[in-house]
Amino acid sequence: MERKPLHRRRWFQIAVSALVLAVLASNLEFATLARFVTGVHPGFLVALAVLYPADRVFMAWKWHLLVRAEGSPMSLWTAIRIYQASGVVGLIMPLGGAGPDVVRVAMLKHHGMPMQLAVPSILVERACGILAAGMMVVVSLGLLLVLLQPEAGTPLARAAWISGWTGVIVGAGIAAIYAAVRIPTVGRVLGRIVDRLRLGSHFETLTSYARKGYLLAVSVLLSFVPNIIGIVGFYLVARAFAVDLTVLEAAAVVPFAAILERLPISWGGIGIREAGVVFVAGLFGVDAGDALLLSLTNYTLYLVVTVPLAAFYFVERKADSSIAEVLWQHRADTGSTGGSGG
Repeated sequence: MERKPLHRRRWFQIAVSALVLAVLASNLEFATLARFVTGVHPGFLVALAVLYPADRVFMAWKWHLLVRAEGSPMSLWTAIRIYQASGVVGLIMPLGGAGPDVVRVAMLKHHGMPMQLAVPSILVERACGILAAGMMVVVSLGLLLVLLQPEAGTPLARAAWISGWTGVIVGAGIAAIYAAVRIPTVGRVLGRIVDRLRLGSHFETLTSYARKGYLLAVSVLLSFVPNIIGIVGFYLVARAFAVDLTVLEAAAVVPFAAILERLPISWGGIGIREAGVVFVAGLFGVDAGDALLLSLTNYTLYLVVTVPLAAFYFVERKADSSIAEVLWQHRADTGSTGGSGG
């Protein structure tokens, strides 16, 4: 049996998270904690209770577009339920960042969706999301360069520079995706990647996605929305607990923390994410204790308002039984063998 690398072992990831949080918490004073808790403004928390569930529904809809593009008749309501439930169950499974995706594949299989359709849709969705997050980090770098040099021009000039920088990065990324899928060698490169990942049975669907440059470009563009919602949510938490942080400063903090969170060296990104928030927010004069509490509170609130959404998966389960029948017909229409009846 192949041994897992040290950084991918669960005990090591938990130890890293605990150690980093302990170091960050060592600078936290009781007075800071008391002021943080007593200065809360509930109205902003109500806004978050609407914003974060809406974010999850939007992400489910974005993935649903990819699934429907390959001919799946799965309804949006079913997609939302599966997306919410898999995200919650995946958090508690010892599967790292892939937990929600593994659970979603299992749920889709239970609902009768062929794996050669389910797995590629999830891979493509993740790839588009990671690309959008990477571009957001580049935009965040531009924000840092401008915001940390207040003497550089008037507010209008700075706003124009930020907008132009953002447009160039996003536009270049979308154009590169669309152009790349038109190059014949992309199919051969994709084939080698698929063989390395042992996804040969899913190759046809993956190449079908690769031929839909417009769909990939739209998916990347839509992937910016959850990133923006994350920034707005972080800003609202800062307002709720009277932490002095502007929207643009939040836009500089959140993408960096999100990228660090994806590093497979901690448990669910806990600790590493907080370290990123403390570091970047500190550049804007935010106290380290406030930044730590802000990051932990934001993540806790996100869980509190989104975890209950998993209950929707158990609503109207019988109505989904017809989906399997339609999907089996879809497999027959695309040339798959139906196997023995039963």
